[in-house]
Amino acid sequence: MSGEVEAPLRTLAVGLGPIGQATARLALSRRSLQVVGAVDLDPAKAGKDVAELVGLGAPCGVVVEGDLEAALARLRPDVVLLCTSSFMPAVREDLLRCCRAGVDVVSSCEELLFPELQHPALAREIDAAARAGGATILGTGVNPGFVLDFIPVVASAVA
Repeated sequence: MSGEVEAPLRTLAVGLGPIGQATARLALSRRSLQVVGAVDLDPAKAGKDVAELVGLGAPCGVVVEGDLEAALARLRPDVVLLCTSSFMPAVREDLLRCCRAGVDVVSSCEELLFPELQHPALAREIDAAARAGGATILGTGVNPGFVLDFIPVVASAVA
């Protein structure tokens, strides 16, 4: 090890609903991440400082905007934190935009965990776009009903 400190990943938070706000709040607290932009389609959030929006109080100087494609081109992030929908058809266009820009994506979209299951053609399209753009996509979402309802029922069945 050379002892050099790696530069933080330039991060763009996309989708600032409850999950997106929690994700952005966590990203703002990490030294390994630098939130350089935030995108949400809600006009009520446009122009607001992302740190204030997520409840951190002191502004961070990153203002919410409404155009993902423009933000990708201007900010050139290393990674997008995509928290807009649980369903692949709804995130398709945003994923393709990120792929065309060559930007990696970490998404809360539940269907991205095993995309071929529900949307095989869409999964192939997004995979091809990611490969062409040199981007990677990681689905990290989980259905709250599964975690909060199904797993406790199954786990308590032995009792």
